[in-house]
Amino acid sequence: MVSGQSDAFSAEAAASPSGALVRDSKYPGGPVLVFGPTEFAVFAKAVKSGRFDLW
Repeated sequence: MVSGQSDAFSAEAAASPSGALVRDSKYPGGPVLVFGPTEFAVFAKAVKSGRFDLW
């Protein structure tokens, strides 16, 4: 999953056995956040509901 615009923060997420791996796609060698399956599901639900001002 890729999100964002070229001049803004752009996130990539990938599934792994430990949950979801998330990084800034502009910095592929940068840090990766690891979310457990439950944590990522809660986060994704909050994003979909409009809880965060992402745009």
